[in-house]
Amino acid sequence: MPRQKKCRMIEHPPIYDGYRPIGIGKDLVEIVSLQLEEYEAIRLADYENLRQEESAKCMQVSRPTFTRIYNSARKKIAQAFVEGKMLLFEGGDINIGDEWYKCNNCNDLLKIHKGEQLICSSCMSTDISSLKDNIEKWKEEQQINKIAKQEVVCISCGYSLKTNKKDYACPQCGNRMEIKNKQNKTNMKRIALPIEGENLCTHFGAAKEFIFLNIENGEIKKEETLPAPKHEPGVLPKWLIQENVTDVIAAGMGEKAIQILENGNVTAHTGVKADTIKNIVSKFIDGSLLVTFAKCTHDHDHDHKH
Repeated sequence: MPRQKKCRMIEHPPIYDGYRPIGIGKDLVEIVSLQLEEYEAIRLADYENLRQEESAKCMQVSRPTFTRIYNSARKKIAQAFVEGKMLLFEGGDINIGDEWYKCNNCNDLLKIHKGEQLICSSCMSTDISSLKDNIEKWKEEQQINKIAKQEVVCISCGYSLKTNKKDYACPQCGNRMEIKNKQNKTNMKRIALPIEGENLCTHFGAAKEFIFLNIENGEIKKEETLPAPKHEPGVLPKWLIQENVTDVIAAGMGEKAIQILENGNVTAHTGVKADTIKNIVSKFIDGSLLVTFAKCTHDHDHDHKH
């Protein structure tokens, strides 16, 4: 079990939210997140000119921990300066006093002791928030983002990525993306094979039907046969992705079809010799199925069809 990270003491938070490079539009600038313990390390070592041993003592961490924080901060600052990125001061694993507040009207940093009126001394606004509460909200958001990230797959081109957004348009083609079917810890697979009667159809793109089998722990739990979609470039592999398959078994397949499947995290087992579906599936389950990764050599982007 990993050791819990110790919170770092922050004596004086930054008076601004960050810095942005001049000459780059707001909508174009990328952000480098500088956490508050990293800001404090720079403040103590480079602004207050304290030795690292003294700085570590101020932050209530060990000298090696302070060095790691300090080096991380300097690397981020260098990246922001060289690459023209914005530095944003936010969050972190820190302890900060209850007396620090931020005015939401003029953005001033305020130090208000217990019992004093919660009012901004600059603009007299009472719309202020506790920095300590803001840090806790940031931590909660980070935890939610960490947990919520899931893999989504484009229903059209098969492109996949991890995101915590509820609605996501594919950055490749702009079409809708859906959550990829998660495979459980019991090694569940959903395989698809082009069929002709009880045998494997050797022409992947010409198959009129596909058999789908759900296999869990080496046992077939579900079996269904579905008619293949219209034979057009790219349609068949995209359809298989939509059917949530994990593996496709075929005699041969076009390169572009294989690429679409791979982009959708579907494994293509090609070069399989003609045989009955029963024999092929049995060999797939026990791991003895021979594949040669045969690809269609025709100069087209559609599925294997002669």
